[in-house]
Amino acid sequence: GAYPGCVAPLLPAGPRHGWLVVLIGAGALKAVAVTAAASTQRSLRQQLCPAHLQSRVQQTAVWLVAGARLLAAPTAGAVAAAAGVWAALVTGMVLLIGPVPLLWLSPVRGLKAMPRPPHPLPDHSGLPREEGDCRVH
Repeated sequence: GAYPGCVAPLLPAGPRHGWLVVLIGAGALKAVAVTAAASTQRSLRQQLCPAHLQSRVQQTAVWLVAGARLLAAPTAGAVAAAAGVWAALVTGMVLLIGPVPLLWLSPVRGLKAMPRPPHPLPDHSGLPREEGDCRVH
């Protein structure tokens, strides 16, 4: 919930020096929030994902985040060009707030300890393969 709130100081910010301190503080809080969220997500993935799928799951998560950023930049530019910078900032903040209720209502919020991994999937990576055999897990 802290990450979307870090965008809020951008909305009323003006060219005065006092806002610079507010924006630096919001940026620092955003960096802490991103680090905490990423560490938690990665830890849960590592705990719940079978060992032989961890690299694929991590790369998929990275691909989704990077892809979302690639789409967000031109979309924000289009909204800013059409409706103004303030409208683009408000739209971004609303989109960042969207997942907060989902996480609030999810079982993740109530975790006090790492969940136990599910029953392990069979790891076929060590089995001999025929030439040209492409095994996807």
